[in-house]
Amino acid sequence: MKIKLPEGYNIVGNLTELENSIYGNAKIATTFRDVISVLDKDKTNYVTVGYGSTLNNAFQNADIERQKCRLMHIFVSPKNIPTIKDLHDFIIGNEGIIFGLSIDDNLYEGVKIVILYN
Repeated sequence: MKIKLPEGYNIVGNLTELENSIYGNAKIATTFRDVISVLDKDKTNYVTVGYGSTLNNAFQNADIERQKCRLMHIFVSPKNIPTIKDLHDFIIGNEGIIFGLSIDDNLYEGVKIVILYN
């Protein structure tokens, strides 16, 4: 499924990963409405992906260049599902974001984070 965005948004990066975040098999869904709510017509909006063995490691490996992180969708392997405390600590440390969570059998034991920022 292709994302059909309203006119006037400049988005740079991997839209396929953003689509996978919206239309994937999520335990906590990131919706199209969530995406639209964080886009800014006055700025360039970026989509980037980070991989790692933990939430923080994957976030650090995503190149966000100090811009404001607005939306994250976290993909974890079935062997590496974070605890509620891990999710809480991660989200509190990145306050003001919208997030989703999916389990991805293809990650083996890793974590992937898709980030939309501007």
